[in-house]
Amino acid sequence: MGANMWETSRRHLFLDATGNRHGMPKLGKWWDFTRIAGRARSHTKKQPTWETWRLVGSLDDHLATYGTVATVADAVNIPVGETVFNQPGALPTPVATPRALRGGGWWSYRGPLAVVFTGLPAGDLAMPVRLPQGRGNLERLTHFLADPSHWHKIDLVRIRDRHAPGGWRYQAHLTVLKPGYQAPSTLDRRAATPTDRLAGLDANVSNIAAFSTFASTRTALDILPNAVLAELVRPTVDQERVAAAAKLADRKRQRALDRSRRATNSDQYHRSKKQVERDAAARLPD
Repeated sequence: MGANMWETSRRHLFLDATGNRHGMPKLGKWWDFTRIAGRARSHTKKQPTWETWRLVGSLDDHLATYGTVATVADAVNIPVGETVFNQPGALPTPVATPRALRGGGWWSYRGPLAVVFTGLPAGDLAMPVRLPQGRGNLERLTHFLADPSHWHKIDLVRIRDRHAPGGWRYQAHLTVLKPGYQAPSTLDRRAATPTDRLAGLDANVSNIAAFSTFASTRTALDILPNAVLAELVRPTVDQERVAAAAKLADRKRQRALDRSRRATNSDQYHRSKKQVERDAAARLPD
C-alpha cells in the first residue's frame, strides 16, 4: 500500500529519464477504493516475513475454537450437509499482541485464523476470519489453509452489504503457491474422459450441434469409414413452453413499466395522436 502511494507521488514530484513528469496524481477507479493490495510474503528468508497483510493462526486452532470437532481428521468423518463450524454472529477480535506474547509477536500466535496489519501508529490492526461452515467446503478449506508454508499474499477487499455493520463486508483474498482445488468428482470425470477422440460444439440460437471423431485419421479410416459422429440437441416441447411463458411475462412486465413511466412523467411523455382522438371522442379531460 505504501509502495503504491510512493510510486504515484514520485512520478509527479521527480523527473524521469526523459526529463518529464507524469502530471498531478489523479483519482483511481472504483476498484482502487474497494481493494487494498498486499505485497507477497517472502519464501526465501529463513525467518518468515510477510509484507502488508498477514494471515495468522491455523485451521486446526480454528476448528478447536469454533468447530464441532477438534481436528481436520475428525471433521472429514462428518456427513456432508452437516455443520463443521459454529461461529458466532459477531466474531471476537483477536487479542494477541506482541507484548502479551512476551516478545514473540504475531509469529507466536496460536488461535483462530485472523488477518493482521502491523506497524500502524495506533497499534496492530487485527480482524477475525469467518470460514464457510458447511461440510461441503471442508476439502477446499483444507487444500488452501492446512499448510501455512504455501500462504503467499493477501488482498483486502470490501463489498457493499447493507446487512453488515457499517454497510461494508470485508473479504481477505488469499493467494497460495500451489495448484487450485479440484473436487474428487471433477477428477473422476476428467479421468473418465476419452482421450482418443476430438470433439467440437456449434452453438446456435435454438440448438446445439456436437461433433466427434478419432484423434488419429489413420485410426479413424481403419476402424470406421464414417469416422465423424454428429448429434443435434434441440429443446424439448416442455422447454419451449417454459421459455415462451417467461418471454411473455417479461414482455408484460416491460409494458407495465413503460405505462407507469409515462403516467408519472407527463411532461416528458405526451399522448399519441390516436390517444388524443380517443379521449376527445370519449370527452375526457386533458
